[in-house]
Amino acid sequence: MASEPDAVEYPERHWIAQSVWHRDAVGLAKAALEHHFRDRDDVLVAMELAV
Repeated sequence: MASEPDAVEYPERHWIAQSVWHRDAVGLAKAALEHHFRDRDDVLVAMELAV
């Protein structure tokens, strides 16, 4: 597995880069919540998508 860079600099300086591991953890949490609420029509499980 490739290593993450120690520091990432963004010109905008207003958000923090997420790591590949963070993306995977968020995806797993989203999947778990979707499964938990699978029978509920009044619940929306969503996540932030930074592009």
